[in-house]
Amino acid sequence: MFNFLKRLVKPQVPETQSITIDELPSWLAQQRQARTDAAHKDFETTVTQLREQLGLLGTSISALRSAELLNPNIPERAKQVMEGNREAFLRAVEQLYDLRLPLAMDDVPRFQDEFKTTLHELLPAVSRPFQILQEFFANESKDVWNSVHLVEKQALALGNIGKTHKLDALTALAAELDTRQKLMLQKTEAAQQILTAEETLTQLAKEHKRAQENILALEQSEDYKRLLAVKEKLQHATSSIKDLRAKLSEQFSALEPALKKYEHMTLHNRQLIRDYLQNPVETLARDRELAILQVIAAMRREVEADRIDLKDRRKEKVLAAMTRLDKDALNGFLKEYGTKLGEQNRLVAEADSLDVLHRISAARKHAQSIEEQRSRVEKTKSEAQLLASQEFSNDKIAAVLKEHFSLELR
Repeated sequence: MFNFLKRLVKPQVPETQSITIDELPSWLAQQRQARTDAAHKDFETTVTQLREQLGLLGTSISALRSAELLNPNIPERAKQVMEGNREAFLRAVEQLYDLRLPLAMDDVPRFQDEFKTTLHELLPAVSRPFQILQEFFANESKDVWNSVHLVEKQALALGNIGKTHKLDALTALAAELDTRQKLMLQKTEAAQQILTAEETLTQLAKEHKRAQENILALEQSEDYKRLLAVKEKLQHATSSIKDLRAKLSEQFSALEPALKKYEHMTLHNRQLIRDYLQNPVETLARDRELAILQVIAAMRREVEADRIDLKDRRKEKVLAAMTRLDKDALNGFLKEYGTKLGEQNRLVAEADSLDVLHRISAARKHAQSIEEQRSRVEKTKSEAQLLASQEFSNDKIAAVLKEHFSLELR
């Protein structure tokens, strides 16, 4: 009959409460306030009890310190052993008095660490003295030791207040919620950055198109065509100057064997000869009186008289070169060379006067600057898109709510 009734009356399963992520900040604030207030009350109560227990420990210590032997007629050696161990036992236990009690909840971890360290050092120090004192003052030493255990119990209770009221769980929830809110804010800012970047990229695309059109217009302008024509003429003039210099250098190169030997024979124009050997074109341009003709004439006499030792074929080449380098040839070179140099200088000046090349260069730099700016904006947009795509997992929040507060996150 009883079992039948039990089957009829089924135990009611408590309905699981739930909470949304949007409701969580308000709930968390209420819980932290209520549980922190309750924890502070427990803290004050436990500290008071701990202080009282330390007072009782002090009473037990005083009782042991003043206790007298029931049999005062024991050997002196036994008395010395008793006194030494009583002093060692009390000195170790009295270390608990040196501990500073916490004044607030946030000071509890410091007190816990100091208490555990002191207790860890105390236990080995009192083990043997306690056993010996049991032979002399069994009740008094046991009372002290019981008081130590009661102090330890209160100290542990003090450390468990935060856990009892789930303050650590609430702190973990607050941290996760703060991380989530920061990510949501970053995602909002990232979305705005994406919009701004897209607007900027649209504007930059227009600017880049205008810059390219400007470059094309400059390259198709009359000034640019004129510049190209001037540059082509300048190239021809430069090439002609190069050919003239090469031709004169080749002619003086044919004279070089004779000139070198003649330089050592003559006492006149030796520096002039050295200059012509080193750079005939520049030296001729400075030799306005054509003193080189006198040198060539004097050298011809020496060559023809075989006073300058040259092989037959070399001698013929030298004489032929000297014949070609007459006054008309040198004056003709100077005139043509001067004309070409003048033309080159005029064309260079004309090219410099046309600033279209500078404008094209500036336009290309502007286009490149726009490209670089577009690249930076694209990078910013890409980074913002990556951030905007991130999702925050509520798994940790849900786990803490379920484990510590029996709440489902919906």
